[in-house]
Amino acid sequence: MGFWGKLSDDREQRLSLTDHSIDVASVFRALCDLPAIQRNLGIEASAVTLDRLAVFALLHDLGKCNTGFQAKRDPSASNIAGHVRETAALLYDSELCVKANLALGLEEIASWFENPEAGLRMLLASLFHHGKPAFDSSSKFKPIVL
Repeated sequence: MGFWGKLSDDREQRLSLTDHSIDVASVFRALCDLPAIQRNLGIEASAVTLDRLAVFALLHDLGKCNTGFQAKRDPSASNIAGHVRETAALLYDSELCVKANLALGLEEIASWFENPEAGLRMLLASLFHHGKPAFDSSSKFKPIVL
């Protein structure tokens, strides 16, 4: 089955990370077509813009692609990890950054914005989606992608 994205409470049933990511992006995109959501977005967004935002929704759980997170399926596992801060290496390690840029098409994504820094901020908001920044302004980490 590959990487899982969602587990049932008893850890017996799982949804693949691919299916979970597509579900989240699809639901996000469908919600964006609702008039109330469009009003609350406060922007006049074209279908292309909304499709592009759905790509960020699709990428939100990218950090679940790590063995420490995947180990959580086993309740007795001791070497486990999260999925938010774990994405830092993709953005901050010079070797992995090049590979992430190629694999994820980050240069193309950056071209969707007038300022590539805005694309980076959108990507960070998507990846670090649990309500608080993964790193604060005093962090030694400085992203080198996009």
